[in-house]
Amino acid sequence: MSGDQNQPQPTPEQLEAELAEQRRRLGETVDALSHKLDVKGQARERVTDARSQVVDLATDDDGRPSVAVAAAAGLAAAALVGWVLLAWSRRSA
Repeated sequence: MSGDQNQPQPTPEQLEAELAEQRRRLGETVDALSHKLDVKGQARERVTDARSQVVDLATDDDGRPSVAVAAAAGLAAAALVGWVLLAWSRRSA
């Protein structure tokens, strides 16, 4: 106990500053925990991030579809038409 008597007492301003800092840190901790527990919010963020990445990959600098995307879409359309024609010809036969 004699060690406590030798240390100066903090001023009210110092105590208030220390409390304000503790409140700020506690608020950050509560925000971080709330974010971790918000599963729907995290899912929305992931979907938004994934959508942005897809748009960035699928478009050029002007926002138009890139050549690779256009080629893939054309290939997919051709495959679909081929599959429909094949199915139709098997039904007819």
